[in-house]
Amino acid sequence: MLFRSQEGCGCPACRRYSRAYIRHLLKAKEMLGMRLCVLHNLYFYNTMMEEIREALDQGRFGDYKKRKLESMAKSLDQ
Repeated sequence: MLFRSQEGCGCPACRRYSRAYIRHLLKAKEMLGMRLCVLHNLYFYNTMMEEIREALDQGRFGDYKKRKLESMAKSLDQ
């Protein structure tokens, strides 16, 4: 699936729409479903890039990378 909403995600798509509704939109091939996926993904990558820049500035990128990969692997297992 292109969209994987996460608890605590601050993107407008996750705040306003349920995962079930977004899935329905995607299954029905409604354009809004894809637009919400794009919105979520852009928010995710922009937020991650902010975190990466901050970690690089503080000299702790290695720790950040390890924690991020662990949390992403854990969310895939759920």
